[in-house]
Amino acid sequence: MEYVSLLFTLLGGLAGAIWDKPPRWVKYGIIFIILASSGFSGYKIWKDDQDKQAKQLFDTEVERRTIALSISDLNVVHPQILGWLQSKGYSAGTDCRTWGDGVLCDVQEVQGRDKWDLPLRRTDLTALYLYALKSKPLLSPEAFKYLDDLFTRGGNAVPLMQRNDLWDITAIVAANSLYESCGFGPNAMRVSDKLEYLLDYQRDAVFHTIALAQPDPSLWAMDEDPPKIFHRLITQYRQTIAAQDNRCKS
Repeated sequence: MEYVSLLFTLLGGLAGAIWDKPPRWVKYGIIFIILASSGFSGYKIWKDDQDKQAKQLFDTEVERRTIALSISDLNVVHPQILGWLQSKGYSAGTDCRTWGDGVLCDVQEVQGRDKWDLPLRRTDLTALYLYALKSKPLLSPEAFKYLDDLFTRGGNAVPLMQRNDLWDITAIVAANSLYESCGFGPNAMRVSDKLEYLLDYQRDAVFHTIALAQPDPSLWAMDEDPPKIFHRLITQYRQTIAAQDNRCKS
């Protein structure tokens, strides 16, 4: 639309330059075009400013609510995740598990579809919670767009290689990988000097530690939907866990 406005302004200026004594209707037309173009430009500046302020207010509210987000609040978020998955053809449901400052939703397999896993940070859950409250009791188009931007390629989605939350996301994936492999999650999680994830757990009164390295950057560069890539990472981590603890499965 900005280009259209600029085009009309240029056409109006050219018409005035070509005609030394343009007819009255041409004069009025040029004035109208210039005023309309200026008005549109002013409206767009105002609208962009309003959108920016609304986003800042929303981000502030997300930050404030994230601290107080409870397990019961996740019950409000879950239908949004299920509705979004159904819109993508995943109709069998999902099992969401809480790990540290986030959850991982293990999407039930659907024939003919790739296996998906959805790691969500606490701030993501809070944003979805606020969107859900705004649209309650209906499903939220804003929540669907938020999930699209996180988990689908193209559009406004940020490529995995460019996301600044991969450290937190990978930690959620690592904790869930231990659960899927061994049947329990970590008692604690640390980071080594080598930037490995160290997962501490206790079995039969004996303490164990599993070390999981950061994934190879080539994984994040794959041209696939992020949930499929996260499932690939879980598969890799499960194999690493099974190699370090023979009582766990790959």
